[in-house]
Amino acid sequence: MRYVTNFLALASACLIKLGSADAQVSTAIFESPILSIPSTKLGDQEYLNIALEWDGSTFFNLLDLGQENPTPSKSPAAQYFPQSKIFKIQSLSISGRPFRNADFELNPDGVLEFLSIDQAYSEKYSTISVNLEDYPQSNNPALTLQMITAIDLNADGKKDILAHYWHNNWNAGADYYGQVPNKLLAFVQDGDWSFSPATEEIFGTEDVNLAGSASRKQAVGDFNADGYPDVAYAMNREDGRPGVYPGTPNWGSLPVVILSNGDGSYSVTNPGVENIWYHAVAAVPNELGYEDVIYRPISNGENALAYRFQSGDWARITGYPKIDGWEMQATENIIWSTDVSAVELFEKDESGWAQKSKISYPASNEEVEVLTWNGDLSNQYLRNILGKDRVAVAFSESCILDEGRYYVTQMDSRLLPQDWRDYDNVSETSMEHDAPFIIFEYRNGQLTEASELFSSQLSERHSYRYICDDLNYDGLDDIFVSTLDGSNLLYLQTNENKFELQSELIFPSLQSGSGGQWRSVYEDIDGDGYVDLLYYSNTPSTYRKEVNFEIHWGR
Repeated sequence: MRYVTNFLALASACLIKLGSADAQVSTAIFESPILSIPSTKLGDQEYLNIALEWDGSTFFNLLDLGQENPTPSKSPAAQYFPQSKIFKIQSLSISGRPFRNADFELNPDGVLEFLSIDQAYSEKYSTISVNLEDYPQSNNPALTLQMITAIDLNADGKKDILAHYWHNNWNAGADYYGQVPNKLLAFVQDGDWSFSPATEEIFGTEDVNLAGSASRKQAVGDFNADGYPDVAYAMNREDGRPGVYPGTPNWGSLPVVILSNGDGSYSVTNPGVENIWYHAVAAVPNELGYEDVIYRPISNGENALAYRFQSGDWARITGYPKIDGWEMQATENIIWSTDVSAVELFEKDESGWAQKSKISYPASNEEVEVLTWNGDLSNQYLRNILGKDRVAVAFSESCILDEGRYYVTQMDSRLLPQDWRDYDNVSETSMEHDAPFIIFEYRNGQLTEASELFSSQLSERHSYRYICDDLNYDGLDDIFVSTLDGSNLLYLQTNENKFELQSELIFPSLQSGSGGQWRSVYEDIDGDGYVDLLYYSNTPSTYRKEVNFEIHWGR
């Protein structure tokens, strides 16, 4: 039986108390004629699962008031403002498309009349297709796209795309030292939300090979002080071939920097000659007004490999600190480093770089024999972190927030089954993936773990990549996560310095995917001041022309 419309009486008796978010922000869903709202703030009380019925014009009647929430959140999907009689839905999904700020006015009859709504993204989205002949040529069908760079190559205020494709060598033996089939493609953004292939235009050739290797990480900076952005890559040949131990020399490669020529064209350069397994790279502002390139050292406890472009060529430079980590992020005065068991912070002052703080997560004395993803057997020490037994622990990504107030890493790990001691070895791929974010605050010269700043997490969603930036333009850095399952997660920082998980429905869904794995880039691509969402295929097909990229334009 339909409810008598009692929204007016209920709402008019309430006073709204706004608060900060402490849980995942929910999203309302409209499936004609029903508008379902998971949480609604009416005064001091929150109601769950309110249902409104659309009458086909601009009016919505209360169908179901739902039930009271005994533990109200601070981030309801909707709120009623009694002074203005405005009922506002923050986030609304209509037929899979995200909208923001849907406003309704409560009339004297107790009926909500629709007033306005903001589109989160333009109705138009763009796609880029890649032809088979544009891929690196190989008999191995295991093509992968790891590194995507949104970068303004031609200084027109719009970001273009660099995409590095390479083939796995799954069947290569441990004695294989050959190249990784790879190719870098460039796409330049036109003025109508479209992209044109521009590899030959930018590089002078269609066949751009990055040191015969796979790209691991990248860092963007102006490394030759010409005003154009450049891209430094950490390269290796860890492409599925079994490693030669110790040191895995068959995984070694040269480092690569895509360096601007100052006229909109670019060249592939090698800043160093050390043929090693490169894993991390960072761009560090120097005293000359541009950036140095630093890589993780050859072995733990050595000084970072640092290069500076000067007098028309690359030069090895000294002065950077000893670093143990596999991952690095940097600012002018800070290097943030993470590895399998510790996080480390370096600062630069008048006397140079020095370690300021380090937090370790030591292993136990108990070993676990693990069958790794590439078929190798690996003896790994058991670690208990955040109250769970883990192996394959590594702080896989990292970033710096709010100019060094906070530091974030994602702890990649595998959770051991309870009966793991009953088996000769445990398969890495059969273990549950757990990858929680750990956040650190830097206070009084020391790092302090502050993971309570995350109101909630989806730790089973291991990230493929994540970024830290002010994504809602409120002066506070946020965290966007592109996950291994193709979904997008957004943690917005509140004024109370909590990181609040947003509803996944705030993102537009992929429209043109043709199977495989998809990843995301979340930044302002067209230069209009609104964040855009770029989907790209991590496992494109080598058998047909297909959509590799889909860009949804933020509004």
